[in-house]
Amino acid sequence: PDTDLFIKLSQIAIRVIRECAPDAYVMMGSYSSFCHGIHKWTEEELAEKKNSDPFLKAISVLAKDVDVIGYHPFYQIDVGSETMLEYSNSIVAFKRYCESCGFKGDRYMASEYNFASNYPVPEKPPWGSANYSEIQKAKIVAGVSVLHTALNVESFFCELWSSTYPMELSLMRRSFEGYPISPLNPHAAYYAMRNLSTALDELVEADFCISADREYEKLEMWPMRREGEKVAAVWFAGVPSEDCDGQCITFTIDGEAEDVRAFNCMTGEEFEMDFEMSVGQTVIKDVIVRDYPLL
Repeated sequence: PDTDLFIKLSQIAIRVIRECAPDAYVMMGSYSSFCHGIHKWTEEELAEKKNSDPFLKAISVLAKDVDVIGYHPFYQIDVGSETMLEYSNSIVAFKRYCESCGFKGDRYMASEYNFASNYPVPEKPPWGSANYSEIQKAKIVAGVSVLHTALNVESFFCELWSSTYPMELSLMRRSFEGYPISPLNPHAAYYAMRNLSTALDELVEADFCISADREYEKLEMWPMRREGEKVAAVWFAGVPSEDCDGQCITFTIDGEAEDVRAFNCMTGEEFEMDFEMSVGQTVIKDVIVRDYPLL
């Protein structure tokens, strides 16, 4: 409620932490929103927002003094909306803004986000209007996790379990609130997240080229890497369906591969893929791409 007071308190706290625990990482308090659409703002609009938006104003002063910047990007957002489909562009522009304010770190955290499959669907949800099935939720959580990883943003779902809040904040299925004992069983999203926690370990963004055999609407293609591996994540963005047959796509990736494997984050299965070499590139034919990430 008082951005200037928050900045002053933060500056005092940062000074004490640096003195008492010089090896500690300092993270700026996560803001419960995000500057969606920042990539479209003019210089004049950005200058105005820098003074009027609490998050951007705090960053303009504190960025140079912290090691990590966090934010809470969305709750129950329509994944087919322009805001969501352009979220990656907003992240890139947001990072550029933080760097212009003196941020020298490279750690960003989407420290809380949520998608729910409420049952029954609340008539007046506390926030957002979208509601998804358990399978849709699993696919969305998988896509958001992979997207954040590809952009070097650490990502945290809100939360592993919660049995009391009016909205479903959980990767566990809960019973009706009136039950005196609320058993919690894993959602499909729990298993997708568990699979990805292994598959995405140590991956960081990369800049090698991934190309498809033609233009496809809403096709996401993200390069990542870790020692000894290049990883390409591909999927169709937007609102996922309950059952997606997928499309067969041929991909060309920079570099000559020794072997090619595919990982299905929904099932945890890994497959060997047929591939060919073509002038320093690897061609992978007839990859079935669906509405959740394939690595």
